[in-house]
Amino acid sequence: MERCVVFFVLSSFIASASGLSCYQCQGVSDPSTCDVRAACPAGQSCFVERRLDSNLREFYNMGCEKRLICDVLGDGRKKRNVRPEPAVDRVTRDVTLCNKCCLTDNCNAELCYDAEISPTTGVPHSSDIYIRLIGGSNAYEGRVDVYFNSQWGSVCEDNWTGYDAGVVCRMLGYKADGAGALAGGTFQSAPQSARIWLENVNCTGSEVSLYSCPHGPWGIHDCDHSQDAGVMCPAVSPEDDIIFLLDVGAGGIIYRMNLQTQSFVPIPMNLLYRPSSFDYDPSFGRIYFVDPRLHQIVSMNFDGTDARSIRQLDLNSALEKVEVDPLNRLLFYTDDGNNVIASLGLDGSDYKQLITSNLDSPREIVLDPRSNGGGHVDDDDEEEEEEEGEEEEQEQEEEDDDDDDGGGGGDGMG
Repeated sequence: MERCVVFFVLSSFIASASGLSCYQCQGVSDPSTCDVRAACPAGQSCFVERRLDSNLREFYNMGCEKRLICDVLGDGRKKRNVRPEPAVDRVTRDVTLCNKCCLTDNCNAELCYDAEISPTTGVPHSSDIYIRLIGGSNAYEGRVDVYFNSQWGSVCEDNWTGYDAGVVCRMLGYKADGAGALAGGTFQSAPQSARIWLENVNCTGSEVSLYSCPHGPWGIHDCDHSQDAGVMCPAVSPEDDIIFLLDVGAGGIIYRMNLQTQSFVPIPMNLLYRPSSFDYDPSFGRIYFVDPRLHQIVSMNFDGTDARSIRQLDLNSALEKVEVDPLNRLLFYTDDGNNVIASLGLDGSDYKQLITSNLDSPREIVLDPRSNGGGHVDDDDEEEEEEEGEEEEQEQEEEDDDDDDGGGGGDGMG
């Protein structure tokens, strides 16, 4: 019995010393295509990371990783975005989307893959259909696309009126009054292979969704894509129940979405821009975003018009996060490249470096707009406050001395 126990312990020690067998490939587009296996050194685990390069190409690196690092990343049940120190050429640096470890032989081909990147199927129960506008010169207009039965498709212009357009605009969070129905050819047509979902839509204008309007059978029509219907929504609309979303994976597209219907419209902008972080100023309806590729901080109206570069940074910059303080009319941002947290006015003026030391790759920033200037007091203000405090203390001491002198005289006279 004792010999069996000793043999078991010795066998476990030998297996631990030799390490796991893991897939080892670099830059593969599909981890299941990796056929190279290698033994890891003792104390290491199987590892895989999914990364995105500057051209939005996904690829995988697979191999071994130290157990200590894997304990930080998790055992396959957790996900953490961990990025290495940026390369010298920050314009083309990669972004890590997922990295995980596992503790059995050849287990790393199954991580960061199917469970995480498979597309969502079906339409959520919160809405029967979604609406989006495509091809417009601003966020108020475009070709009408309908998401139904897990697929996008257009609407035929037959019997398309302002009542129909009003329902579409209401679904997008705009006002229905004054909505314009536009005939096919006004905007770019959908691809010939795309669906045409609806024909002969006949809304009364009171419906909350195009789904509720009378229309022909889904997918049955005698139209082609030169007849794709469009709309032009009123430019002035309430901002209640509206959110803005940034899709970094799609190249930095900002969407305006109605929370009630989940219908959305991509905000048109110059194709050179690749926002990585943004914030919104509700007081003036402007979006502020950072573009690490162009090293710029940019402002534009929430419909995509009037884009302005309010700050151009040097080539060493690696812009990470931006926050808007609408109360104090300030913008704060983090620069991972220069290890700086800075602020400037929303018009680009009054630039200040707030923190320049003891920073290690600043990325996130949280703002409390209730305090003056986001809680920042610059050196000049501090010095003025200190001087005022010293003057008040000196005046108080002089008053106390006068009181003491006056009190002593009274006692002597009494």
